[in-house]
Amino acid sequence: MDVNKLRYIMFSGDDSRYIGDFGSGYAGLVSLFVALQKGVLVCQERRFPKLPVPSDEEREYLANAPGRPTHDPDTAKKVIRTIWRVRRDLPICRSWKEFKKWLEEGKRFPLYCVMVEPWYPAGRADVGLIMGDKDFPDRYRTIIAVEIGDVRIDKPIEAFQNSTEELWIVPYPDRLKPLQDYYVFRRGINWGKPWRIGKEEALEVLDNLHLGEYTKTFVKADIEQSLRE
Repeated sequence: MDVNKLRYIMFSGDDSRYIGDFGSGYAGLVSLFVALQKGVLVCQERRFPKLPVPSDEEREYLANAPGRPTHDPDTAKKVIRTIWRVRRDLPICRSWKEFKKWLEEGKRFPLYCVMVEPWYPAGRADVGLIMGDKDFPDRYRTIIAVEIGDVRIDKPIEAFQNSTEELWIVPYPDRLKPLQDYYVFRRGINWGKPWRIGKEEALEVLDNLHLGEYTKTFVKADIEQSLRE
């Protein structure tokens, strides 16, 4: 994967909260790119599937999805339906009535469902596939966490500190294009093994990153300060 593609994935909206003062988030982007190069993480590009018309039962679930309001409810609904489609191996609840019954009956059995804004190790996701557990009524296991739009640069590392299996990032497309692609991060073959970033390799990645010279100067200084040999 090209580092400029990774920039698009993480900062599709160029939100200054995520890029940081003087572009400091780009230094983190370089580190994330090296993590992918070294097999600590892997990232796969996927295309949103063509989705059939939802059933009445599914429409009700989408209208009442558990959780709390998110910043992009339309994309969240598309993500929910995509999770249902790609994780057919799991018995995921698509019925609002079934979910309410599960709550009302004291959560007698585990239940897979999709929640809006669930917690996972990196904070709150915009959408998540969770497994609610009868033995831990106030907790759940997040299996897939989904971030829509710009993403804090450390989330792909923090996401996998416990049971999370996948982190999906859904970047905002160009205004003239429909929402088509999302990106799936997972633990790589070298996850958990010692690894480091050399200053020279970080600067080489930076050289290939399309940034203005003013911003690149600040990012270079950030890298040289944090990666002293």
